[in-house]
Amino acid sequence: MASDPRFLEAWVNRSDHRVLGHRLHPLCFLDLLTLDAINSPFITTGASCDGADFLLAVLLLSRPHTSLEVNPTLPHPSLRDRLRLHCCDMKRENAALQAYFDDYFSTLEMWRPDSGDKKCQSPWILGTVCFLLSHTSLSEWRIWTGPIGQMLCYANGIEEQISSSQVVSLEEQELMKEMRDNGG
Repeated sequence: MASDPRFLEAWVNRSDHRVLGHRLHPLCFLDLLTLDAINSPFITTGASCDGADFLLAVLLLSRPHTSLEVNPTLPHPSLRDRLRLHCCDMKRENAALQAYFDDYFSTLEMWRPDSGDKKCQSPWILGTVCFLLSHTSLSEWRIWTGPIGQMLCYANGIEEQISSSQVVSLEEQELMKEMRDNGG
């Protein structure tokens, strides 16, 4: 039986993502929270980004995690980093960073029944981390620093088992994409 390619995408990730000469670690919840804490344009849809924003994101995504504390201290770019940014093919480097996000940030869409008046007010990252902490034996460290696509797939799989939510099938996803593309 062939696995759902969306599931495989969350588990089979490249380990050679390099941007501006820096090897990027797997994208995780802690990275997204840190980028959010510094108002990075990389997590805001449609936001414009300059070279300093780009370099800062690369430095943060290549810095090893040493604790679960969000460390929004902005790393000071070295002269080498600034020269790389100035001399690089920005289109190629931007494509490499986008490929990194696309590789790690994969999730399954869910059909969720109307929950009536119940609205979750917590940020989605916190809600997902709390959901995984309460429904798995994964450590807090693993949930915050594990590859985000894997953590999201765990959350989707558990949600489907304990609620009436269902993963959107490949056929349904294709139909929805076709409708969006045709203006429907």
